[in-house]
Amino acid sequence: DFTWDFGDGTVIATNDTNITHEYQYNGVYTVKLIAEDMVNNCGIDTLENPNLINCSGGPSLSIAEAFSNLVLYPNPARYMINISYGTEDNFNNHYVEIINSLGQQVFINIIDASNIQIPVSNFGSKGLYFINIRNDSNEIIVTKHLIIN
Repeated sequence: DFTWDFGDGTVIATNDTNITHEYQYNGVYTVKLIAEDMVNNCGIDTLENPNLINCSGGPSLSIAEAFSNLVLYPNPARYMINISYGTEDNFNNHYVEIINSLGQQVFINIIDASNIQIPVSNFGSKGLYFINIRNDSNEIIVTKHLIIN
């Protein structure tokens, strides 16, 4: 029996000696193969090759780098805000969240386009707001400040 650990969270147990794996993201991965002889009880042997796979499919940006160019306008705003970040590639399951100065969430929406328009009339009052871009793990990637007049 063979157990393949591809270093990206994918582990496959198989008897097949010809196996393939496709990586979703660029990066450097350590591949580990564990061979176990269940028939003859010869034991377990592990082969680990650090940094064996180096995937680089071309120029790429981290999500944080891509969102660092986020543009928020007008700021200060009165009726509508525009959020633009140039591209929607690789932003699946990311969302924009707007928090007022009391820490209350006044808006949340999945990012589905590279330019978003949001009416500010429902935010409640004038003042300071925080625009957060969150990933699918609920981590804040970018925060911008917004003033509503």
